[in-house]
Amino acid sequence: MQVTRQEIVALAENLGYKTANKWNKARMEEKLLTIAQLDPEGEEAEDLENEDQKKLLAMIVKNKGVVEIVKEKVDDNEVAPKVGDEGETKTAEELNAEINKAIPGKKAGKKLEGKVKSMSRLESAFLTVKGVSKTNVTQLIEKSNQLYVKNGGSDNLKESKWAINIALTAGVCFGLINVAGEVVSPASVE
Repeated sequence: MQVTRQEIVALAENLGYKTANKWNKARMEEKLLTIAQLDPEGEEAEDLENEDQKKLLAMIVKNKGVVEIVKEKVDDNEVAPKVGDEGETKTAEELNAEINKAIPGKKAGKKLEGKVKSMSRLESAFLTVKGVSKTNVTQLIEKSNQLYVKNGGSDNLKESKWAINIALTAGVCFGLINVAGEVVSPASVE
């Protein structure tokens, strides 16, 4: 059974729980179990304002206090709106158009160019270390930072150094690379 938080709060307040609007989820579930022990035909139900609250009380009692608290009710024959795909990639023009629509009267400050694809700093570090030829750690840090900035990230050599250190540690642990001081080279295959 789906019930909105507002419906439960209104019912609880009419039953005498004056702080119902401040209840967190756990407290609300606890109080629903208490409300489920009431008699839907008793004097508590007679004090309720309308028939909808009486029906809600009867349903809570019938379900022994177990209800699904939702933000909005969705009928079974109604389709919930689709928000969008998580993995979707948009062009810079599409993103700029959305920004301009969202902020009426203002233009987006910085135009985005090309396709926008996010990449974590660790991804850029691992891609930089992957298939490395003989080089030094400082060059890897700079390459990783450039790759991260190219893919929409911010310029920060300190964070790139952290990510490269993790990638190098993993590469050494798996026997893919050798690190001797500042020099990084591929592991020799024997």
